[in-house]
Amino acid sequence: KLSALLACIMAVSGLGSMYSSAAEVDYSLWDKFIKYDLCITDYDSLTDEQKALCEFIFETERSAQGTIRCERARRILKGEDVGERLTLEAVTSTRGGIIDPTIKTPKGTYNKYVIAVPDIMYLDFDAAETSEYWLDDNGNKRILFSGYYLDYGYVEFGEELTESNEYLTDITYSSDAGIVCATIEFNEEIVGDDVTINGWCCNFLPDGSVGISGRYSDIADTTLVIPDEIDGNVVSSFFGYFCENDIKSVVSSENLRYISAYTFTNNTFLEEAIINSPCATIGSNSFKNSALKTVDINAKHIEEYAFSKCAGLESLILHESVERIDNEAFEGCEALETVVFPETLKVIGEGAFLNTGIKSVEIPATVEIIGALDEPIGDKVGMMGENIPPTDPLTDEALCVFDTDCVISGWYDTEAHSYALQNNLAFRALDENIAYGDTNKDGNVDVSDAVMLQRYLIKLDDSIGYEADVNKDGRINAFDMVIVRRNVCEIL
Repeated sequence: KLSALLACIMAVSGLGSMYSSAAEVDYSLWDKFIKYDLCITDYDSLTDEQKALCEFIFETERSAQGTIRCERARRILKGEDVGERLTLEAVTSTRGGIIDPTIKTPKGTYNKYVIAVPDIMYLDFDAAETSEYWLDDNGNKRILFSGYYLDYGYVEFGEELTESNEYLTDITYSSDAGIVCATIEFNEEIVGDDVTINGWCCNFLPDGSVGISGRYSDIADTTLVIPDEIDGNVVSSFFGYFCENDIKSVVSSENLRYISAYTFTNNTFLEEAIINSPCATIGSNSFKNSALKTVDINAKHIEEYAFSKCAGLESLILHESVERIDNEAFEGCEALETVVFPETLKVIGEGAFLNTGIKSVEIPATVEIIGALDEPIGDKVGMMGENIPPTDPLTDEALCVFDTDCVISGWYDTEAHSYALQNNLAFRALDENIAYGDTNKDGNVDVSDAVMLQRYLIKLDDSIGYEADVNKDGRINAFDMVIVRRNVCEIL
């Protein structure tokens, strides 16, 4: 599969009419893309095939006329099993449509759908929920499938597309006779109808597990306990609850792999969440703006905005399973004053702890990336009909992970050290025996150190480290320059 995709990469110039714009790719963004978008810290260690994937993703997405995401290539790069390519026969025989195998909130049961990973996802508002699937490895024949248009009753399999084909409006940017419009007919006899077991609404997933949700007043207790299994089936996903009673606490199970986006958003009663699911992902916006006071997380991945705007959150415990915290995950948690990061943590997204009560934090040396970028958003229209411009995290001004008055404690020459320097945050080194004043690290404190510090302060040199923080207040500024000069004068 990977070699086939590489053949597609070699032929990418043939896709120019589909994706390219007048603007050329800005290759000065390459290093930032590799580290803060793909979250790769050792590019040189990648195989040639992996490097080719990186180049394909970068050049395709950066040259697109609209906002797109190379979904299949990104997943291959992560080592995920993307399955076989979509076939025309599978599409024409489907009873419900095409669905991503990792979709988090499925509509109905999976047996109505063709399971396939999209090659391209369109992120523009006018192309909402539109994905592109390649029928061959070089992308010469493609299917555009939109749940948005499907919901509005397009029930025939489309012919080859032309400029006059209405389905193409605002979805692609040029005509292409190789694209096929797939608007799939629903079979009314099987639409609908999840299975209810023990009071839970169940979706049977492709791997044999189930995703569950509670409905109405089925859950009587104020504590919601997500079960490990239902009727002998492992519960791997929790899609939400729609209860009228007041749930104050939620407790997850060990088998759980995913808590769906928006599950507890705006919940004014929920005060406690105990996520005891070491391999789970906590979905985007899942607890946003809720009444949480206490959160205990034993999970792998906390997605963007998961706990943002939980203004009353006072206690946050992160266990030795958390590997990634995405952008703005805890933004706006004003009552949160302390957080202890586990040694397992690798990535922290931009704005993750912005607008909180945290004034100091210790960052383990194991953290590899601080300030990972959000996914871009395409053109969209606001509630009042106004045009909202797209976001481009690679070029937009980055959000600081912490508030500017937060002091970072960490180890010298780590990601925490460099992030504090780049963002002018106070840094307190945890290392012993730092040679304060030896700014050029040559083993001596002399005139050359003063010169180097002066160049740093007037922004002619950015290679300085926290050896220059000679008054040990966490910042490098003119006060350190005064002390360095005084010490040099004494030596002379």
